[in-house]
Amino acid sequence: NTPYDSGTEYEEGTWTPVLKSGSTTITRSGGNESATYTRIGNMVTIQWSFRDITTAGSFENAATTVTGLPFTSATAKLAHGSVFSIYGNTSFSAIPHFTRINNGTTVVDVESQSATTYGSPEIDAVGSGTYGGFQITYWI
Repeated sequence: NTPYDSGTEYEEGTWTPVLKSGSTTITRSGGNESATYTRIGNMVTIQWSFRDITTAGSFENAATTVTGLPFTSATAKLAHGSVFSIYGNTSFSAIPHFTRINNGTTVVDVESQSATTYGSPEIDAVGSGTYGGFQITYWI
């Protein structure tokens, strides 16, 4: 007995998130990480959480993104997800940020919003003791 139509594709797995500051990859080591996905038909839910990791690398004065999604998002389907939480060795954690996937991509944009504009938060420090994560469901 499955909670979905037996003709619907169902898949669970892991994916490899790549945290980026502009075009520069921020590496991670140590601690605990979990990056999973569940696909039911043409909807995919991804999750990424990390605890007590060490981040390293140079950061740019540019937007923060997460690449490496397990499936390309559908065209004409914008997806918003949970708040991207990150705290530790960065002032990036000062305000809440939300996750968004533009249509036709495998990139999660991390954004903030004021009363009138969207912004792209920037990673401004790396180091030990970093925690965070997010979840988002999108169409493929």
